[in-house]
Amino acid sequence: MESFDHIQQQTIISYENLHELHDEFNKNGYVIFENVIPEELLEDLRTAYDKAIKAKMQRLGIIPINADLSEHARVGRDFRPEGGNHDQNRWNMHLPSRSPFMNSAIFANNRFLPLIKKILGQDCVNIMLASDTPFPGASYQSYHQDFERLALTVNVALYDVTEHDSPLEVVPGTHRKLNKDRNLETFTKENVKYSKNDLTWAIENIPTQRLTCKAGSVIIRDQRMIHRGTAHTGTRYRPLLALWYKEFPKETKLSKISIPIPHRETANKIAKEALEYRNKGRAKNNKKLINIGSLLGRIVDETSCSDRDYRRVIPTFLWNEFTPEAKHLLRYAEVENRSSVSTQIQRHKKGDRILKRFAWVAKIWKTFV
Repeated sequence: MESFDHIQQQTIISYENLHELHDEFNKNGYVIFENVIPEELLEDLRTAYDKAIKAKMQRLGIIPINADLSEHARVGRDFRPEGGNHDQNRWNMHLPSRSPFMNSAIFANNRFLPLIKKILGQDCVNIMLASDTPFPGASYQSYHQDFERLALTVNVALYDVTEHDSPLEVVPGTHRKLNKDRNLETFTKENVKYSKNDLTWAIENIPTQRLTCKAGSVIIRDQRMIHRGTAHTGTRYRPLLALWYKEFPKETKLSKISIPIPHRETANKIAKEALEYRNKGRAKNNKKLINIGSLLGRIVDETSCSDRDYRRVIPTFLWNEFTPEAKHLLRYAEVENRSSVSTQIQRHKKGDRILKRFAWVAKIWKTFV
């Protein structure tokens, strides 16, 4: 297997450039790096991704639909697995724990990792290695925030993203709080929540930006920023790898509930419950069950600090090829023949108890849907 270690030898951002990029991010909520992933590695990623997404589509048996691509017909934030497992003709997929996806040159690349650490701190973690793929016919999403808390999504473009390929449309600066006078405040790491009225005001008064880019580019964006997926009027699917990074948490906050990082064993049990709900929901075409499973899955990923659980164990030979920075980012992942950090730390009874309570509530809910 080719490791592409030479990519890691690219010049690290200078102090001056890092300061400028950090200022740009603080102001706009996103930064685009061009020419990060070379064509040689892109070809490997495209081939592997094509096989993986087609296998998932065949396994779930979801058939594309003829969606209304006009802007007024946008889908809401509710889960609508129509033509895709995310919403209309749009797919999400966790990346497999195998080559070429599990590569330091992709998720711990020296071109952009210094900026991530500048924003989140040196002890930040990678909690998810996934993807976002609209197919031709994917419709507009409604404007939304992914989360209120600070975390970063790093999108890696496997192909050129043009106006026709469902580029992400963002409202720059809305990762910052909007005060009562409707002025954007300075950047902070605090939670940012836009009310329905403020969100409407922002999209009507702040010029939006569609993030088009060339293949091999990397987009770093704040998950608090208002954005949406646009309609796909092109002819080829548009995969973006979606890598999530967040500050190292001593505890995870879900609304007003604080959950200490749980034991991996507990997280795996809840992940299995989540998968069961999703499978039953798809079998019965029950969107409520699918929503329960998706919610539980997100809670597990968030609180366990890695989506590399029992379903995506990292092989030892791949782990041994990671750079020290990559291993530190994935220190909460489950690795073959190695105890993860989350199983080495003291078991947090409060975290286990709250997660089990979520699972219990979901089980009760299931009897009514």
